Amino acid sequence: MKKNRWIAALLALAMLLAMVPAAAFAEGGSMVTSGEELLAAVDGAQNGATITLANDITLSRTLVVKKAITLDMNGKTITYDGDVDGDVDENNQYDAGLIDLYSGADLTITGNGTITYNKDENGGYMGEDSNSTGYCLRAGGDAKLTILNGTFDAGLTCVQAGDTAVVNIYDGYFRADASWGDKYWLLNLIDNSAAQINVYTGRFENFDPSASQTENPEKDFVANSSMVEGPADNIYSVVLCPAQYDGKYYPTLADAVADVVASDSKIGTVTLLKDSQGGGIGLFNSKGAVGVDLTIDLGGYTYTCTDPSVGSVGTESQGFHLEKGNKVTVKNGAIAVSEASTGTKMLFQNYCDLTLQDLSLTGAAVTQYIISCNYGDTTLTNVSIGGTHPQLVALDVMHWLNESYKDKAPTVTVNNTEANTINGAMDVYCYGTGADSCTQKPTLSITGGKFSADPSSYVAEGYVVSGSDSEGYVVTKYVAPTPVPTQAPEQGGSTTPVPTAVPAPTATPKPLATARPVATATPVPSEAPVVNEAGAVVVSTTTEAQVTESAAAAVVEKDQLAEAVAEAVAEAQKAGAAPAVRVEVTAAEDAASVAVTLPSEALTELAKEEGATLVVTSDVAEVSFDSVALSAIVEQAKEEIILKVEPVQESALSEAQAQTANGQPIFELTLQSGGEVISDFKTGNATIKIPYTLAEGQQAEGVVVWYLDEDGNTTPCETSYDEAAGMVTFVTPHFSKYVIGYDETLVPAAPEVSEPVTQPPVEETTADGAKLPVLPIAIGCVAVVLVVLVVVLRKLFAGKNDESRGY
Repeated sequence: MKKNRWIAALLALAMLLAMVPAAAFAEGGSMVTSGEELLAAVDGAQNGATITLANDITLSRTLVVKKAITLDMNGKTITYDGDVDGDVDENNQYDAGLIDLYSGADLTITGNGTITYNKDENGGYMGEDSNSTGYCLRAGGDAKLTILNGTFDAGLTCVQAGDTAVVNIYDGYFRADASWGDKYWLLNLIDNSAAQINVYTGRFENFDPSASQTENPEKDFVANSSMVEGPADNIYSVVLCPAQYDGKYYPTLADAVADVVASDSKIGTVTLLKDSQGGGIGLFNSKGAVGVDLTIDLGGYTYTCTDPSVGSVGTESQGFHLEKGNKVTVKNGAIAVSEASTGTKMLFQNYCDLTLQDLSLTGAAVTQYIISCNYGDTTLTNVSIGGTHPQLVALDVMHWLNESYKDKAPTVTVNNTEANTINGAMDVYCYGTGADSCTQKPTLSITGGKFSADPSSYVAEGYVVSGSDSEGYVVTKYVAPTPVPTQAPEQGGSTTPVPTAVPAPTATPKPLATARPVATATPVPSEAPVVNEAGAVVVSTTTEAQVTESAAAAVVEKDQLAEAVAEAVAEAQKAGAAPAVRVEVTAAEDAASVAVTLPSEALTELAKEEGATLVVTSDVAEVSFDSVALSAIVEQAKEEIILKVEPVQESALSEAQAQTANGQPIFELTLQSGGEVISDFKTGNATIKIPYTLAEGQQAEGVVVWYLDEDGNTTPCETSYDEAAGMVTFVTPHFSKYVIGYDETLVPAAPEVSEPVTQPPVEETTADGAKLPVLPIAIGCVAVVLVVLVVVLRKLFAGKNDESRGY
């Protein structure tokens, strides 16, 4: 989440600076220490130069700019202490401001300084002449002015623009000492000009830049991506809009969601651009919200729910109210209820198909329920839940047996890791007439995570619970203990058999090319389908990779994969088995990474078959998707799916991740479609085989693959290692970064071997006192008897055989 937040912050900054001219970042220039030096430096500067203030300075006359320069205020102050007396310069133009920009000027002001004037002796600056009425910055001709920050303290007008001049204000504080005609003139366009003033962010004293009364009719100087807040203490603040949808910016998240509902397609992604707050958000069938496919990407930010809350008439008590017949995804950030809220008693009231991914959900003291599901399918992936209500309920899963909802019991699936904690109770029940005898029970299935309440009643098959009320409960996948061979005794006894090694794939992987390669030949599906160990009918198809700088890229064409799928389905139906398609990528022997592009249409057909599986194998890795994972993938896919396996360099890791990895091999698995990452396999799994050579002193039992999260935390995967093939195999419910690690505690201790104890032979004393060893004599006697017995038996059987043969 932290990473997503930084990325979103950088994108917001990039949006602000995208229109900033290059001169704002030009290198070179001079440092000035006085007003005269500043005037001379501007007059003699080359285009693109930067002039920096070394200390506070005083100007005795107007600073005229006709070039492309950057004025770095360096936190200092320019004080104007002269007259603007209306003298005409050589261009027949009046000097009217503290800083005047003429045609050819492209001035950027940065460095967070202050431009003001001597208010004790302002002379003509605040005189009666129309050309001496207290301008701070004036732009004319085709001049361009960019203000990045700073304080601008004018007599009457901070910025005036005329002709075709363009002024962009990205931040700053603007004020004036005087009004004129009962209004403030902080920003002003010369009448009948084609000039522009655009405000992205900033603060304005006694002046609303979205409704400037300096123009007739009133002028809105605020950029489309921004909005005005206030006034607070007579200050109007221009801030970035908190939400965006389809290139348009919105003052609230609810407004953006409403536009998705009102759109023709009813499909859209709303992105949060900063931490923000607002009232409840609802998708109501009665207001046209049917068939909506809405994604809310929080962008790493926090949305705080305030009053008023939303809900059905009479129960307006929810932060989000989502009715059936819709599909909603909320991801990448945090949602909290304001402690000032008195109405948000439930954070999510859900009746639709809802996906919550990479989220932190926090209730206030008034919020007893975090998620209540009465209909539809809900999936939580990497979601943490908490709150301050004394009887907090994290998950409330209820089959409401009324006419609207009795036809379908809700399902909730939790696919968390131990890094995600769900605090609060979990209730699963039927409600309404016939609840006790209802056969359609709601279901809660948990495949991982940490919980404050015991989740044992809801864990999925193959998962186990450990922990206690005091320490919390952790759900993990059950891993059967590895059988340990016992050492055979020196004589006699039996040996515990060693388990059969997992068969190694025929290829030797390594880790990617992102570019789509041009196929060098038309790949052909293999002729003879085979049956794998699971009893599925396997049809293989082959495609050749192109390798560039150790990155392999391969494309499976639509017709090619469709043919393989059709054959697998047909053969499987004949055999009464499940179909499996194996995509073999060749010519990747020298690659360290691989990218395989698959057409989603054929995979969608494959996923329709019960128990269908997909395997993609190369010299880099073998990746297998079970039927549940395959279905989840195609549900999220667009035209093409790109599977990537690539090593991760230490430089690409966070400090915490690098410290955890400690030099061990790291690789990343990703699935992308239409520019979106597919990481949710629902309850399905992928099985990955990667080549790995044991380091000196390592044993196969100690090899373990860890999932590595953004904070450097690790979660062990179900892992096995085939020493003969040099291949590590692990199972995961999602794609991310993984470390091939080693844990000595997994290696069974060597059994102690006891030295045989030599007993002295038992001796017998003869009549003359001599000692005779008893055991050797007894053994000799037994041996003689056995020899005699063998001879006798051979004679007997020989005679019998002779008689039977008629000899």
